Amino acid sequence: MRIGAENPEPRRAAGVSPYDHKVIASGQSLLCFGCDSDEARLLRQTGLLRLEVLRGRSRCRGPLTKTARGADVPGAGAPPADRPGGALATLLLIDHSETHRAQLRAAIEPAELFGDIVEASDGLAGLRVVLDKSVDVVLCRLELAGLDGSKLLPILREQPGISAAPVVFLTSQDDAERRARMLDAGASDVLTLPAHFGELVARLRIHLRLKRLQDDLRVKNETLGRLSTVDALTGLRTRRYVDDVLSIEFLRARRYASPLTILMGDIDHFKQVNDDYGHLAGDAALRGVASILLHDLRNTDVAGRYGGEEILVVLAQNEISGARVLAERWRAAVEEARFADPAGQMLGVTLSIGVASLDAEMASPESLVGAADAALYRAKSSGRNRVELAGPV
Repeated sequence: MRIGAENPEPRRAAGVSPYDHKVIASGQSLLCFGCDSDEARLLRQTGLLRLEVLRGRSRCRGPLTKTARGADVPGAGAPPADRPGGALATLLLIDHSETHRAQLRAAIEPAELFGDIVEASDGLAGLRVVLDKSVDVVLCRLELAGLDGSKLLPILREQPGISAAPVVFLTSQDDAERRARMLDAGASDVLTLPAHFGELVARLRIHLRLKRLQDDLRVKNETLGRLSTVDALTGLRTRRYVDDVLSIEFLRARRYASPLTILMGDIDHFKQVNDDYGHLAGDAALRGVASILLHDLRNTDVAGRYGGEEILVVLAQNEISGARVLAERWRAAVEEARFADPAGQMLGVTLSIGVASLDAEMASPESLVGAADAALYRAKSSGRNRVELAGPV
């Protein structure tokens, strides 16, 4: 079966109704449009198609699961697992001709690739659809009034929700150079009308399958990215990540003479907690301490597990006086909190924190970390459960 390439508007201009009967045949497939032709009566008698008159024209309704020779339509009757996207996939169909949209819908629906087929009569209407809902594949007529396919494509590629969706174009012009330009511009496929419906469905199936694979790959990459930068136990950033952030903020603070302060926190007597309560209880305490910190941080602050029970916090654009307030609030909240081990037993811990701010004598991020670490050591040696400052106050 082929999807007709005729534009109904030129036929109307010639004084011929666009709804005059049309039987399109190719290979094993037949698709009939019309009211009462001999071909339509033959198809009705054989039971292959059910035609009904709507607004003076006939439209094929219901699943067309057999071709004229009785061969199964690709995808029809296949189990849901064999149809990429299943009932969740959405197709956006853009064509200025209602007749062509009906033909395309009748050809695509039996394959059951899409749970929803949304129609648009022009490029602007199609753009409104993608801004309003999620679309998996776009099937668009290249020749459209106003915002045609070549102008619509770059706009679609800039929309975050559909930038990765396949965009397949149908064109009535057999122009190889134009097809090549569209493919170079980002089109997923360009088919010349009249198009064989089996080929069209097969191409849509391939593009939908590729999109699903790309979506799965993107999710897995995002997961791997999070795993590589987030500590699995505490939810804090990894040491490598926080080191990179500190290096960048150090250079920025130096260049623009902006404040930069860091905190170095360490749970007091953490080895004793592990010995007395077990390592799982120690893990619960470490998670709790990290959770209290994360609750108070700004979006621009970065906290990372620096090693064992040590936590480094990078506070860009923050004077040491403000950082001291945050450190004291964090310390006091940890002292008051109680954490449950896997057996439900409650335990408490305390926290010592060193605070350091960038000054002119510091030549590297390591110098700043060293100053915070020295302040932390003084907090430990001064009785623990306290905040000590280093650098200018």
